[in-house]
Amino acid sequence: MRNVVVLLFVGCLFLSCKNESQADISIHKVYNSLELIEKLKAVMTENDSVGQLIVTDLAKANGYLPVIETKDTAMVREYVAKLDFGKPTTCAFVPLNNHEGGDMHSLIVYEQTPLIIETVTLSISQRENQEYEGRFKFADADKWERITQENVGRQLALAVNGVIKSAPIVNEPIIGGHCSVIGPDLDKLLK
Repeated sequence: MRNVVVLLFVGCLFLSCKNESQADISIHKVYNSLELIEKLKAVMTENDSVGQLIVTDLAKANGYLPVIETKDTAMVREYVAKLDFGKPTTCAFVPLNNHEGGDMHSLIVYEQTPLIIETVTLSISQRENQEYEGRFKFADADKWERITQENVGRQLALAVNGVIKSAPIVNEPIIGGHCSVIGPDLDKLLK
């Protein structure tokens, strides 16, 4: 009986280690999507297919994040580089999972300097539709609460090990440092 208990304990340790890993999490300010769309329109040409894509119903369904076809990401990256936000910015393209064909991406333009960055223990669990959910807790819970308080109604970009995974809208201040991220390939980003 004692051997069975030890075996179960070792098995539980193995499973929990398999689903947890250290990850660098950073949170970045995201530029307002409607403002971004207007700035992008100003630098695009009339014949540009990108200009037609970013104001589609997909953008509305995606929380007003501009929606870009995969074939246009290089061109959009060039446009974003021409925009002046007053601070160093960059962009990321997050695949839309709910779009058939998988050729559409949300455009996220964000400040390069993070509002908060920490190495955390990321607990991964598989969800339906080949998505993974990662849960973690910031050690500096007060700073996380202050950031979310200051950004209620705005988007924040969440990066895992340097890769932007999402840009959710903050609905209310988050107390206690807790957070989570959902993505189709989150398990591949773990160290």
